[in-house]
Amino acid sequence: MSPFDAVAGALQAKTKLTRTQARGTLRLACRDLGVPTDAASRADMQLLLSRGLVPALQARRVAFPDDLLHALGVALAGAHEGGASALYGMFDDLD
Repeated sequence: MSPFDAVAGALQAKTKLTRTQARGTLRLACRDLGVPTDAASRADMQLLLSRGLVPALQARRVAFPDDLLHALGVALAGAHEGGASALYGMFDDLD
């Protein structure tokens, strides 16, 4: 599971957002921070969690529990690396 997918799934599980709403909210927050969603690494998603997600949720008046960031961090820790390093790693496996 990619870092983006892991965070989106956890966001959906911890809020009343639908799958589409959770993914869309993350995409908009990523865009605002300049984080690529198609190849987001764990570091990119950690930046989103620390700087952009809470303001994005508050702007959309989404209620979320106090432990949301912790739950998203746990989900992110279990994700594959993602990002450009994952793409380059794919070529290493060919050797």
